[in-house]
Amino acid sequence: MPKSPDQPNKGLSISKEKFEEALRSGEAKILPNEEVKPSPRRSPEFLDPLVSQALNHHETVTKPFFGDQYGSLFPETIPIPEIPSNIREYIEKGELRLYYLPNIKFPDITKDTDIDRYIESLQSSYPNWTLPNKTLFDLVKTYITSKGKEGISPSSLNIKSGWIFIETAQKPVYDQGNQTYPITQFQTDLSALIKQSDPDLGTSLSTGKRSSITYDDIQSKIIPKAKELNPSLSLPTILQYNLLANLEVYQTTHAKPDPKSGWGSTNTWEWLDDERKIKKGVASRLLSGDSDSGGLSSVDFDHPGHRFSHFGFRLFGGVS
Repeated sequence: MPKSPDQPNKGLSISKEKFEEALRSGEAKILPNEEVKPSPRRSPEFLDPLVSQALNHHETVTKPFFGDQYGSLFPETIPIPEIPSNIREYIEKGELRLYYLPNIKFPDITKDTDIDRYIESLQSSYPNWTLPNKTLFDLVKTYITSKGKEGISPSSLNIKSGWIFIETAQKPVYDQGNQTYPITQFQTDLSALIKQSDPDLGTSLSTGKRSSITYDDIQSKIIPKAKELNPSLSLPTILQYNLLANLEVYQTTHAKPDPKSGWGSTNTWEWLDDERKIKKGVASRLLSGDSDSGGLSSVDFDHPGHRFSHFGFRLFGGVS
């Protein structure tokens, strides 16, 4: 199980000799209340090793991915995250990965927007990014023209900046509903919590099986228990999912991801948090990831209560 939130962060400890040297050089300071702390923003050697790793990953993956757009999307100095002890073990094992996401707001879509030209313009601005397909943008336009009665809210084209983490497990190939995700400590710990209230679901998840679970089940049975591990856990939105799926591939290829790579390489879908409104009835929820429908760029939707053997999910959360 993850370390208790009450446990100290050992990654930030330094020797007395090193601190005295840092104090003399200005790399550390004595605060007004006489408490002595290092200044991690100025000296990488004082950083939590996981923070150093995350910052290095940002410099070598995220920064080149955004290229010329980087300066307009990110602050001059990336803030240093405080990694919660309740997810620390999972990050150390590589089951969750940290990213600092930019503040993104795609241009407004109006009733007169030519969606094909709109996408061409976005692709010109973000040449390394395999964007969501035309379905997403068409449905945002539908929302605008219907005055919010149908389609997808323009808020789905925004990302709020900040440190986040997401499950890294590879999405499985469809096998008549018997396909499984890799078993991780994160999934094992989550399954144990779910077993307390739903033994069948918890047992199924403990084997890596995430298929035939509805969006409603995720929201009512899985996420409440996941929040006992970390209160920020939820499903990602379409733009968060799509961007992170791109970055997961880009970190190894350093080239624009093929749509059928990474999370887009297998013929199964994953539930997302975005809502697609309809005139009458229950709003559907978005899905992405199916290699037969565009892989990383795929966008589809279904009723949140539908249970299909080729639908799965991955969890996402934020770090202050």
